[in-house]
Amino acid sequence: MRVLLPDTIYHIYNYAIEDENLFIEDSQYMFFLNKYATYLNPVVKTYAYCLMPNHFHLLIKIRQEAELQRRIVATDKAEYIIQASQLFSMLFNQYTRAYNRHYQRKGSLFHPTIKVKAIADRHELASTVHYIHQNPIHHQYCQNLNEWYWSSYHTYLNTKKTLLQKEETLQWFGGSEAFKAAHDVQKNRFFKAA
Repeated sequence: MRVLLPDTIYHIYNYAIEDENLFIEDSQYMFFLNKYATYLNPVVKTYAYCLMPNHFHLLIKIRQEAELQRRIVATDKAEYIIQASQLFSMLFNQYTRAYNRHYQRKGSLFHPTIKVKAIADRHELASTVHYIHQNPIHHQYCQNLNEWYWSSYHTYLNTKKTLLQKEETLQWFGGSEAFKAAHDVQKNRFFKAA
């Protein structure tokens, strides 16, 4: 994984190797999300996610250096930069070990090259959130966003407490009604490949 810089927003995605699936049972989706919160929340802010059987997408922002200093004991700036990529590696390794133990398999599960794309502007932010949420429809796992439980889309429609950067993300769209309208594929063709 390339170096992830503080105060920068990234679209991160990865796939299972070959014909494997990353997630087969609902408990595996939950396990991944719980480990993600444990390992990554101290160093990233999360705007959107979507977990699908054979791949996942995340839209994150590496926290500012001042926040990282409070959250991570480190001796110099380089350690803050390295920390995020190391924590992703720890997450994937921890998940793979549990998965392998459960299915009595050996070896890698995630593709070795994690895709990382820095997000340039506000339009690209909103477009990437939309792309991430529409991904299960695009890959024909469902026909409606409400049918896919393992994405952050549902979080934006309820009032429950969340670790997502909900208010900031809704502002990118111009509020919750505009967010819903932008995600209504029947009414618009906002969707584009990232």
